[in-house]
Amino acid sequence: VVGSPTAPHTIDMFEDFQCPACASVEKQSGQTITDAVNSGQLQVRFHMLTFLNEQSGSGDYSSRAAGAMKCVADAESPDVKLAFHSKLFAVQPKEGGDDHDNQTLAGFAKEVGASDATQQCIADGTKVQAAESIADESQTQLAKALDGQVGTPSVLQDGKKVTITNGTGW
Repeated sequence: VVGSPTAPHTIDMFEDFQCPACASVEKQSGQTITDAVNSGQLQVRFHMLTFLNEQSGSGDYSSRAAGAMKCVADAESPDVKLAFHSKLFAVQPKEGGDDHDNQTLAGFAKEVGASDATQQCIADGTKVQAAESIADESQTQLAKALDGQVGTPSVLQDGKKVTITNGTGW
């Protein structure tokens, strides 16, 4: 979660770091969302899903990237969280191609200012299982909100799907 709990708008973003459409949303709207968070207008609850693991060359990239994000989310400032989130979409591997190992993911965290302890958490894959558990819960939450349909990216506001267009829609 990033942003003030008293922000006038809260959205739930359901994404998978292996999802090309999610990368497009980040590219088009990520800075606007970051600006809205930083100005106190928006709180974002990120839900990282892992159902696209099979689309990665390693077969587990979505889970490892979500685990890396959990390491960052649990220990770093909102600025680092948002920067790492953006970075992972900016360096998204092609479907079925080679993807980033944990050491490389840790290097991306270093680039955006994550601490040595957070980098080690990522390199060791410490939070991958926790991220998978959370992803399962989030997938169930999304399925309930969308009558059984689960897809990424999905954005909910007040439990209802909204469309993000150039960072607006909430």
